[in-house]
Amino acid sequence: MKVLSIKEPFASLIKEKVKLIETRSWKTNYRGIIYIHASLKKINTKDERIKKLLKIIPDKQMQYGNIICKCILEDCIYMDKDFINKIKKDKQEYLCGHYEIGRYAWILKVVEVLKKPLPAKGRLGIWNFNSIVFASNNKNKLKEIRSILRNTKILSLNDINCNIEVIEDQNTFYANALKKAKEIYNYVKIPVIADDSGLCINALNNWPGVMTKRISNKTDEKRNKEIINKLENIKDKSATVICSLVYYDGINIIEGIGRVEGNIVNPRGDNGFGFDPIFELNNKKTLAELTEEEKNKCSARYLACIDLYNKLKK
Repeated sequence: MKVLSIKEPFASLIKEKVKLIETRSWKTNYRGIIYIHASLKKINTKDERIKKLLKIIPDKQMQYGNIICKCILEDCIYMDKDFINKIKKDKQEYLCGHYEIGRYAWILKVVEVLKKPLPAKGRLGIWNFNSIVFASNNKNKLKEIRSILRNTKILSLNDINCNIEVIEDQNTFYANALKKAKEIYNYVKIPVIADDSGLCINALNNWPGVMTKRISNKTDEKRNKEIINKLENIKDKSATVICSLVYYDGINIIEGIGRVEGNIVNPRGDNGFGFDPIFELNNKKTLAELTEEEKNKCSARYLACIDLYNKLKK
């Protein structure tokens, strides 16, 4: 995540939709989403510019260090005399910080004020967060992956105010996970882990496979009943749960794969979700009969996490 500190109040940037030229002493080749954090340690409520800003952003969100706004860094231009003269004549479009020959003008355009601020840590300037976005708001998945990757800060899509819905229309688990990871990363510019998983039943040519989440718009219970009905007159009820977990940071693409063998049975257990109650492991327990700790040690997502973690360390 790229985070920028702007010392001057930027209320006009937000309210009047002008572009802001924030001047810096260094050049950047980065273009794209950049986040703005509150850089005022003390808020002077008597300052007219601050009053204007507080009408847009609540006082409690202006806590020093909080990320409060998302912008687009459109360009970075060396400031010479001609450039400064041009900007001074075009105040309807631009709001400028300091006019200094030899500095660089970072041209910013506001995308939105965040509904809730994100806490920031680091020095002034551009920071890199060590957090990873898990491309989901599914509470069960988030709980599972956070309990496995305990030493990593895992952010949900809600945590970063991202409401993108990626259509999973690819032919493989890997392709679906990669598509999600790339689309989310291109929006937030934070490293992303995305997953796709499903149930592959051997006697049904690996059905439902990538269609596991799309075979029915009904509840988990009704979806599982549909699976059981298809196997009613079939002796071979063996199946595999496959999870593809893809990491993407704008450059690197790394996949972790997890596979768990088992059989389809009548529903048992109350601890799982999805097809957990109908998937029996070789120990004769369904995934839904396992405790959270037990499941985290043998689930396809766990195995994919371990595989991904080991590959990321190399």
